[in-house]
Order: sequence, then structure tokens, then C-alpha cells
Amino acid sequence: MMLVVMIDDDNVLFAVDTLSDRILNLEPVWRQIAKDLMELETQIFASRGAIIGRPWAPLSPKTLQQKQRKGFPLDPLVRTGRLKASLTDETSDEMVLDIDNLGLTFGSARLVDRGDWFLAPIHHLGAPRRNIPARALMPENQFLAERYRDRWQDYFLNHLSEEGRF
Repeated sequence: MMLVVMIDDDNVLFAVDTLSDRILNLEPVWRQIAKDLMELETQIFASRGAIIGRPWAPLSPKTLQQKQRKGFPLDPLVRTGRLKASLTDETSDEMVLDIDNLGLTFGSARLVDRGDWFLAPIHHLGAPRRNIPARALMPENQFLAERYRDRWQDYFLNHLSEEGRF
């Protein structure tokens, strides 16, 4: 003996189709995470890395003197503000932001003033030969996983079951 059970209810079938469409479109949660990353970058600059557990080294006396003499802000990693803007301002031409259903790419395409090198990795990783200490601009992966775990749970538990947008 065999029993076949099928869904023959328009409301249930509509709900399944709607849920399926929403599961296939993860872009809203990635877009929100991108906004969160920009806010996190603002906090990283404001706290000089402390918010991600990687406080920046203070500026050397020589660097402070150079910045004062040239009229630049005395904050680390801020001369013109372009590096910071490339990580915090979506309208910056130097921000790298690509979002699709599968994920996002986020970063800075700010080049050094006289060269073909990206500025963010130089400061993030440091350049010992040039006496540039590492000053983290991005958090570790574990930090991000913990930070966005709630975002994903909210998306799957709430957005997928509601008519509204995430």
C-alpha cells in the first residue's frame, strides 16, 4: 500500500513560490551588509582601529611635524580624506562595491599619489621598509562572521516570511 500526499492549495503554493523567489534573491541582505561595512569603516577611523580590537600605532613625531607644517589633519591615515571616503562614502569614485545575489566585494581602489600601488593595503598590512606600521582598515573574518550572524538570522527568520522588504 502507498500513500501519495500533494499540495493542492493555492495559498500554500503561492507561499512556497514567494519564499522560493526570496531565497534566490539575497541581494537585499548583501546591500544592508555593505551599508553596515561603510558605517563600520567610519567607526574604525574614529576609534583608530580600537573598535575591531586592533588599535593603530600613534603617528611618529616626524610624521606629526610634517602634517603640521603642511597643514594636514593630525589624524592617522587622513591627509586629503580620500582614503577614508573610499571606504565610507558610496559616492566615492575610489570605493570598490559590487553586490549581487552571491555576495559582495568591498574595498578601496585609492592609489598612492605617485605610483601604481593601492594605498589601503600598504597601511592595512604595513610597510616595514618604509617605516609604515600596520593600521588595520578591515576587520578579521571572525569579527565579520560574528557581527553579521544576527543580520543573516533576521533575514531568514523575518524577511523571508514577510511581504515587506528587508
